[in-house]
Amino acid sequence: MKSDGILVGKFLPLHRGHLTHIFNSYSQCENLNIVICSNKKLDVSLCKEAGIKYISPDLRMRWLIEELKGFNNIKIFILNEDEDTLDYPDGWESWSNQLKNLIFQNSLCKEWKNFAIFTGEKIDIEFYKHYFPSAEVYYFDYSLSRYPISATQIRKEPLKYWDYICGSARSFFAKKILITGTESTGKTSLTKMLAKIFHTSWAEEAGRIYVEQNVKDERYITDQDYLNIINTQIEYNNYALKTCNKICFFDTDIIVTYYYYLLYKQETNSKEISKEFENLFKSIYETQYKDLYDYKFFMSSKGVRWVDDGLRQHFSNRSELDITLFNYYNKFNSFDLNFVDGNYNNRFTTVYKFCRNLIDD
Repeated sequence: MKSDGILVGKFLPLHRGHLTHIFNSYSQCENLNIVICSNKKLDVSLCKEAGIKYISPDLRMRWLIEELKGFNNIKIFILNEDEDTLDYPDGWESWSNQLKNLIFQNSLCKEWKNFAIFTGEKIDIEFYKHYFPSAEVYYFDYSLSRYPISATQIRKEPLKYWDYICGSARSFFAKKILITGTESTGKTSLTKMLAKIFHTSWAEEAGRIYVEQNVKDERYITDQDYLNIINTQIEYNNYALKTCNKICFFDTDIIVTYYYYLLYKQETNSKEISKEFENLFKSIYETQYKDLYDYKFFMSSKGVRWVDDGLRQHFSNRSELDITLFNYYNKFNSFDLNFVDGNYNNRFTTVYKFCRNLIDD
C-alpha cells in the first residue's frame, strides 16, 4: 500500500462511478488527495453546451465533502488552472507543473517513490508516467464498474441517468416547480397531489404551519414571527431538495411571505415596512430564491370559490389581491409566471401534464 495518493478529476458532476473510483483508490493508499480540476472557460462551455447552469468548483467540493464525511484520510483540493494553459493534450507540461505546485504547497507527497496517481483515463497513463516518473500510476476502468457512466452523459440527460448522480448533487439537476398564488386557490392540495404522483418531496408553506402552531390568530403575528417564517421556509426548501426524486414542488415562496407581511402591516394600521426589513427580503430573495425555480405556476382566484378554513381572512376583492401579488413578483424581477385558472380539475391537469412531459422527455 502506498503512503499517499492523488486522484484528479473534474467531477462535473459527481456521480457514483466517481465514488467507486475514489474508494477503490482509497483502498490502495493510506492518504488519498482528491483534486478538483477547474478550467472556468472550458467548464462554462461544457455546461452551456449541455443546457445546464455552470457548476462551480466550490459546489463540486461541497458535493465531495458531503459524500466523504467520516473518511478523514481523504482530503479535497481545487486546482484552478492558469488561463493561458493550452488545450488538452498540448498543455500537459504546464498543467503538470501546476499540479506539482499544488502537491508541494500542501505537502501531499512525503516521498515520490511511495506516491500513487490514480486515473480513470487510459490515454493519461503515459502522460502521468512521463511528467511524474517517480510515482506509480494506477488505472481504473469505469466500463467494468457497476456504474459505467460518463459525466458528459449525465450533463446532457440528467433525469435519464438520475440513479447514477450522487445524492449530494441531485438537487442541482432536479426540476424545481413553484406553485404560488393568493389564499384559497388550491395551492397546497395541488402541491401535495403532484408530489405524491411523481413519488417525490415537496416544501410545505412554512407560514401557514408556523401560524397554526405558534400564533393561532394572524392578528397577533409580529415582525419576529415573519423572520422565523422566512428562515423556516428555507429549511423546508432545503430538506425537500435533499430528498427529491427528479422533480421537486414548492408551496409558495418568499414573495408570498412578503405579500402577507405587507397585508398585515396595512390591516393592523402599523407603520410602513422598514428599510431594514425591505432590504432583508430583497437580500434573501437574491441569495435563496432568485435562481431556485425552473418553472412557476400562479394559481389565479378566478374559477374557484373562497373556502373558510379558520385562518383565511381575505374573501373579498380576490382579483385585486391576485394583481397585488403579481405586482410584487414584478417588483422582485421574478418573471416567467404561468397563470392557471378554472376549476380544480383544470388546475390539476394543466400542471400534471406539464410535469409529466418534463420528466418523460
